[in-house]
Amino acid sequence: MKKVCLVKRKFIPRRKIWRLNEEQVKREFKNQVDKLLGTNPRSASGSVEEQWKKLKDTLLTVTEQTCGWTKGPPRHTVIWWWNEEVQNSIKEKRKLCSDWKGGLVNKEIYLVAKRTARRAIYKAKTEAEKARFADILRRDDEKNEVFRIAKQMAKTNQDIVGEKCIRNDDGVLAINEQDKKDAWKCYYERLLNTEFP
Repeated sequence: MKKVCLVKRKFIPRRKIWRLNEEQVKREFKNQVDKLLGTNPRSASGSVEEQWKKLKDTLLTVTEQTCGWTKGPPRHTVIWWWNEEVQNSIKEKRKLCSDWKGGLVNKEIYLVAKRTARRAIYKAKTEAEKARFADILRRDDEKNEVFRIAKQMAKTNQDIVGEKCIRNDDGVLAINEQDKKDAWKCYYERLLNTEFP
């Protein structure tokens, strides 16, 4: 059996537009755009395409200057439920795992530490979720968080829609129902009428 190799996705640098949520960066961005475009952006003469190109180029260059670019993939994902208890239990589990592989510790001791780490993670996640989502509808600064979470839940719970593709004996994709039935019929006729020695 051939081993499946995962292709490492190439990193694509992006502008850090999320930094525009910070007040200081937002002010600096606005000042630079006003300086480059002038006070009235419609006063520029030329066609619509030229005005659009000028506006687009200005916004992109100012975004690069104020916000910057991403430098690489994130090395460590930010885990919002991580705490000291989880840190200590994971550290202990890793230590016992290496000791167990080296033959210094019994497997049962390692498995107990593994269960303890899982319980600590579960406990930390539930406590963090309660603290984070308890008053999410009442807080103005977290209103968009509800929509982000709902989108994420809808995406993960989405059913896979569509049928599997089938090709007929000529190698052509069967698209409509009749072609699919004919392809299956030919396949089963060939399969059931072949004698095996």
